[in-house]
Amino acid sequence: MGFATLFAVPIFEKQGFQRWVRYSFLAHSLVTPLIVFVCFYPNFSEKLLLIGMPWAITAPLSMLLLAIMFKKGSEVSTQTI
Repeated sequence: MGFATLFAVPIFEKQGFQRWVRYSFLAHSLVTPLIVFVCFYPNFSEKLLLIGMPWAITAPLSMLLLAIMFKKGSEVSTQTI
């Protein structure tokens, strides 16, 4: 999902609500290595799990903003019909 969001960043415009989606996708792709480190580190600990906490924020945030963007887009297209 981190690679997908990284490659999707150029699709969004640099203005309006898409700018927020773009920033959230970029943030999510940048914190993906943290969660990869946490998942594949040989010894599990609670302190190590805290390192991956930014991913737990950016993943849902990026998907929520994308859903809101799609919802806004569907409202605009239905109003023009």
